[in-house]
Amino acid sequence: MQLNYHKHFCPCNDVVFSVMFENKDLFCRLCSSVSGKEIKLIENPHSQGLKREKDALLNKILFDVVGITENSELYSIDMQRSYSQLRQEARGVYYMCRAISTQPVKDMRYEDIKPVHISFLLTKHNEKYPVQHIELVSRETGKRYTDLVELILVYVNAVNKPKKPKGEVDNSIEIDDDLRLFSRFFGISSVKKARDFESEFSENKLAEELIAVYNETVANVADLEEIEKYDYYKARLMEFDMERGLAEGIAAAVEKAEAKANKAERERAKYEKKVAELMAEIARLSGKTV
Repeated sequence: MQLNYHKHFCPCNDVVFSVMFENKDLFCRLCSSVSGKEIKLIENPHSQGLKREKDALLNKILFDVVGITENSELYSIDMQRSYSQLRQEARGVYYMCRAISTQPVKDMRYEDIKPVHISFLLTKHNEKYPVQHIELVSRETGKRYTDLVELILVYVNAVNKPKKPKGEVDNSIEIDDDLRLFSRFFGISSVKKARDFESEFSENKLAEELIAVYNETVANVADLEEIEKYDYYKARLMEFDMERGLAEGIAAAVEKAEAKANKAERERAKYEKKVAELMAEIARLSGKTV
C-alpha cells in the first residue's frame, strides 16, 4: 500500500496526529508501546481534531488526544515538533498537575484520585535516551513516592537511530517494536522516506493500518485546513512561530556579534601592522634593530 505523502500535513503534523489517533485501536496501540502497559479504553479517545461541543475533559486541559482506561486511569499523548527545553519541562509538569487537580474529590477521599500518564512525542529534539519516564521520587530514599503521576517523553529521532552492526557493542536501550514502527512513521518528512517506510514494513499489519488511516485523513485537505483554524491549533502555531522567531533572533544576534568581533580583529591586525612598520622605519633611521 502506498502512503500519499503531503508535505504540510505530514505524519507528525499535530492536526493529522489528532485526527488519526481518535481511532481507538491506534491510540491504544500507541499508548501501550509508549508506556509498556496494555491499554484498554472504556470509549473512543477524545481528540482536539474531532472535538465534541461539550467535551469537558478537553476543555479542562488541552491535550491532543486523551482517553480513560477501563480502570479509570487517564492516558494522553501530544505531538510536539519544536519547543525550548525550559518550556517543554514546564508544560509537562503543568499537564500532570492539571490532570490531577481537575479530578473531583468528594469528602476528602484523596485516595480515590486516579493515576494520570502524560506522554509527549518530540520529533525535533536530539537526546541520548530514546524514552524518558519522569515520576515523583524521594530524593533521600530514591524510591517512587506515588504512582499517581507519570510523564513519558519519546524522542523520535533517538528511537530512529540505526542499531549498531552485529559484532559491535550496542549500549542502546531496547525499544518496543511497535514504538520503533510508530517513530519511523512520525519521522516521514519526504516522499523518499515514505517509500522507505513502505518497503521496510511491507508485511506489517500495523504499518498498513497507519498508511490507510493517514491516507484517509489527508484525502480532504480542506477539512484539515479548517481544523487548523481552531483556537487550539492557532495557539500552537503562534507558539511555534515564537520559538522559531526567538531562535532566528538569537542566531542573527550571534552572527552580528561575530561579524563585529571579526571586524575588530581585522582593525587590530591593521593597527599592529602599522605599528610594526613604524617601528621598523624608526629602527632604519636610527641605524638600530628593533
